[in-house]
Amino acid sequence: MGGRTIWGILNSYCPCSVTVSRTGRTAVTAGFPPRETDEPEAVSTLAETLGIGRRLDQESFSPRDAYHAINRIGELLESSEDPAQFASAVELLYTRIAELLPGLEQGEPLPSEWRPDETGLGDVDLLCRVGQGYELVPASEAYYVRSRSSRDRYAKLGVPILALFKPEAASFGSYCGARDLRTAVRREPAYEDCPPLPLSMGNADVDQAWLETLLAALLLRLRTNRQSASLVDQDRSATRTFYEQLTFVENLDLRISLADGSWDENRPPEPQAYHLERDGDRIVRVLVDRTLDRGALVDALTGAYTERLDIPQYYEAVNTLVDYALGEPEPGTTLENRLRTVGSDVPSGQVEATRKELFAEERDEPDMEEEPEPVAPEPYMADDSEEDDRSEHEPAERTVSTETSGTAHSAQVPAIDSVTSIGDRQIARTSTQIQKPIYTSGF
Repeated sequence: MGGRTIWGILNSYCPCSVTVSRTGRTAVTAGFPPRETDEPEAVSTLAETLGIGRRLDQESFSPRDAYHAINRIGELLESSEDPAQFASAVELLYTRIAELLPGLEQGEPLPSEWRPDETGLGDVDLLCRVGQGYELVPASEAYYVRSRSSRDRYAKLGVPILALFKPEAASFGSYCGARDLRTAVRREPAYEDCPPLPLSMGNADVDQAWLETLLAALLLRLRTNRQSASLVDQDRSATRTFYEQLTFVENLDLRISLADGSWDENRPPEPQAYHLERDGDRIVRVLVDRTLDRGALVDALTGAYTERLDIPQYYEAVNTLVDYALGEPEPGTTLENRLRTVGSDVPSGQVEATRKELFAEERDEPDMEEEPEPVAPEPYMADDSEEDDRSEHEPAERTVSTETSGTAHSAQVPAIDSVTSIGDRQIARTSTQIQKPIYTSGF
C-alpha cells in the first residue's frame, strides 16, 4: 500500500467520484460533468488496494475477488478512528462491487459457489448505520434496505443497516449473508378512518380530480427519462395501482419491531407519515396521514409514491411536482410549466389528456337506460320470486356487456295490451301483423 492511509485511498477515489467502469476506464467527477479518462495507474492502484485483479468486469469477477475487495475495505476502515467520514465513499465502492456480482432475480437462490459460507463473505466486516452513527459489523449480523427512506424509517430500531441505501443493496447484502430488513420486521399500523375525498389537508383542498391530475403529471415526468417502452407501461400500471390503493387516514401510528423479538420488542408506536400495508411481499394498501402539515404531507405523498413504484432515484423530481401542485385547485397548467423546465416536451393540455387516458375506467358510466321489470312469468310463483331471481342472476355492481343476454330489454317487451294472458307465451296477432306466431324469452 506504500504507506497510504485509508483517507488517501478512499477519498482519492470516491468523494471525487472516481469509479472504474467494466471496460477499465475511470470516470472522474469533481463538481463538473462526468468525463472519461484513461488512467491505468489509478485503475491499477485501486485494484491493488482492494486485492483483486486489474480488470474489473462481471464475467471474470470471482468469489475470491469479492471476498478480497470487501474484506480489504473493512480492514482499511478498521484502522480509522471515525469510519463515518467514509460513509459516502464506501457506499460508492459497495455499489461498484454490487454491479460486478452475478445477476440475481428476486427469490432466486445463490449459486453454490457464491454462498456466504463458501466465500467467507458472511464473516467480513461491513460498514453499517446503527442509529445515528456508523459501525463495522460482521455481514451475517447486518441487515439491508433498498432506499434512504427505509433507512430513516427503521433507524430507531437500532439494528445495523448496511451502508448501501440503494436497490443494489439487495444483491450485495444477499451475497454477503446480510438479512432483508423488510421481511424481518413486523409493522402494526393504527389509525382513524376519515371520509373519502374531497378532503382538506396541508392547508389545501384535495379532491379526486386534483389527485388524478397530479398522478398524470408524475407519470409524464417519469416518461421523460424512461428509455424502454416496457418501463413506461410498468409506470402506468403502477401509478394506476397506487391511485386505487391510496387511502387517507388520520393519526397514523406504526409499531415496528423485529419479528423474532430480538430488538426493541416493547417500543411504543410512533407517528407515521405514510405506510405501505403488505400481505406477505404484496402491497395491498397505501396509507397517508392527512393531518400532517403542508411540508410533511408533500414528503409523505412523495415517499409513498416513489416507494410504491420502487423509484427512489426520482424522489426529488416527484417531491418538486407535489409541492407545486398542493394548494392549486386546478394544477394542470402549473405542472405543465414545471415539466417543461426539466426538459419534458409537453404541449398544453397534455396533463389533462393523460389524466383522462390513465383514469378512463373511473370516468366511464354504464350507458344503459333504466329498464322496467318484467311481469312475473308464471302465476304460481311466490311474490318474492322476482326479487330472488334478480339477486341470483344480476351482479352487485352493474357493468356494460357487449354480449347478448337472455333478459328482455325494453325494446323487446311487447305492449301490455298485446299479451293475451299471463302465462301465455304467444303474442296476440292483429290484422296488420304477420300471421306467424311470435315468441319472447321472458313471458
